[in-house]
Amino acid sequence: MVRLVLLGLCLFEFSAPFVAQESVQYVDGNRLLENCDEASQSRMYCFGYIAGAMDSQVTLINSLKAATKTQNKTGIYCLPKGGIELGQALRVTVKWLKDHPEKLHLPGDILIGLALRDAFACK
Repeated sequence: MVRLVLLGLCLFEFSAPFVAQESVQYVDGNRLLENCDEASQSRMYCFGYIAGAMDSQVTLINSLKAATKTQNKTGIYCLPKGGIELGQALRVTVKWLKDHPEKLHLPGDILIGLALRDAFACK
């Protein structure tokens, strides 16, 4: 009986992430723009999504630098010394999304990178 209960718990534990993933929604530019609009009640979600996208891009570049043992790799954008406020990143992203409606079908994290690249191009 104890084995059966443990087996059930293990099966539940391993299947839970797969069940939870079914409810995750893909974030494209349309959804990102909707959530980032000033009137949206999902604005905090937008701040978190943009911060996560920016963090993941920094992590990717740092990993590439470490893996290739070179320090001359830059990201797709170069923020000013001292960085920028998250609110500025949000405004840059929203403006870019509104200016490029033909790209709204693309993944949100990619669009954030493109918006920041256009605003803070590496020299």
